[in-house]
This record gives sequence, structure tokens and C-alpha cells, in this order.
Amino acid sequence: MHIAWAGDVSLRALPWVAGKAAPVVNRTGSTLAMPGGGTEQVLAWLQALIANAPQGMALLDTDLRYVLVNNALSRINGLTVEQHLGRSIDDVFPDYADLLVPLMRKVLESGTPVRGLPIRGETPAQPGIQRSWEVDVFPVDAPDGTRLGVAVGVAETTREQRQRQRLIQLQHLSAALAGAATVDRVAVIVADHAMPHVGADDTTLVVLSADRLHLFRYTPDGVRESSLDSDGSPAGAAVRTAQQQYVSEDGGRQWVAYPLITPSGTIGALEW
Repeated sequence: MHIAWAGDVSLRALPWVAGKAAPVVNRTGSTLAMPGGGTEQVLAWLQALIANAPQGMALLDTDLRYVLVNNALSRINGLTVEQHLGRSIDDVFPDYADLLVPLMRKVLESGTPVRGLPIRGETPAQPGIQRSWEVDVFPVDAPDGTRLGVAVGVAETTREQRQRQRLIQLQHLSAALAGAATVDRVAVIVADHAMPHVGADDTTLVVLSADRLHLFRYTPDGVRESSLDSDGSPAGAAVRTAQQQYVSEDGGRQWVAYPLITPSGTIGALEW
């Protein structure tokens, strides 16, 4: 478990755990239940809660400098907790400062939380890779109403966004294929819609002839015919075995082929 604070700030400095453990009334008037057993137990509960939270969490003071960062946020950002503490967002993430600093200042001034703010970009954790997050910002007040700073919650949504995008792409591909009347048209649609999204350099649609002995390979360069028995390509193997095929070369080039299977049997394959 790792949780870090800037300077001499600690959980003991927070007004709601500085004295005896007791219920705390927040800004809305609702009671926050706190465990009994005194300050030490409250500290342990809060430290465990923040340190083990799956979402990134941070506290920033009224100057918008990090005073607390948990491990999840450290992993998301690709910086150690110590690289955050005592520093401002302008120092840590200048690319996001224009978006986040005015927003946090507005939360500081108004006391109105912001929830589910979508952000997309890069962090040192994965340079060059676009990722997505949802960010919550809300005020942190002492029981007497003094504004102590803002709390930030960060949940990564990269996987969900990619899944949504893939679903949209599949819907577009399905709609296009539904209007295809010929194999030539299917080959064009697959190449146009699928290649850009899977990062393929080449796409081949293989269709079995009626006697199931020949493969007609539809590529962006035209149609070629080969014997099923002698075709040693991943697509030929996918047709023969009715199983996905993966081939890698030493230089890093890779092929993947998927059999096209209907209730009556394998009718071809798609190779990237």
C-alpha cells in the first residue's frame, strides 16, 4: 500500500480526523458514517480506501498543487507519486492545463462538482498512444465550510471507447455488406472498411469455387486463381482446416486469416 502527501500534510491534518472519530456532516447536510475506534483506526480506513481504490485519486490545495496522489493515478499518469507532490498541473501536465486549471478554479469558487468530464490524450505511461478517461472534480470542505481544495477522480475508459468504436465500425461494415450483390463488391467493401481499422497493409478475400478445388483470391490488385491443394497461404490453410491461422515472419510482418463458415460448410476465408 502506498499513499503519499506533499510536505507536512497528512491525514491527521484533515479536520474530520484531527480529533476523535465521529460522524461528519458534509456540505449537503448528510451524515458521513465514520468507523469507531479512534483516530488511528479512522486513519487506517481512509488510507486503505484511497490507496486501494481502482480509480486514480488526488487532492489538490487551493493553489491547485498536488497534496495527495494514490497509486492508481500514478500508474495512469506514468509518473511517481513524488513527481506529482507539491507541483501544479501546469508543471506536471502542461498539455492539459488549459482544460483542467480553469475547470478546477471554477469548482473551487462555486463549490459545484464536475462529473464525467471526457478527456482524450497521452501520458508518459504510454507515449504516443491515445487513451481516454473520465474525470470527476469536486470541492473538499472542512466542517466549518472552509474550502481546503479539490479532489479529483480519474477512471480510464480507453477499452470501453475502443469497443464502442469497433461496434460502430462493424455496424457500418454490416450495412455496406448487406447491399453488396457480387463477390467483387464484397471484396472492395472489406478492403475499404476493414483495412484502415485493423492496420492491415493488404486484404485478401478468398472464395471457393463450386467444385471446392480452386481458390479465387480477390485483392486490391485484382483476382487470382490458385489450387486449394497447393495453396500454402494462411487463407488456404484457414479454408482447409476451418480454423483461424496466424503466421509471423522474423522481420515482424504478420498474417491472420479467418475462415468464412456457413451452415453448409466453409466457403472461403478473409486474410489480413
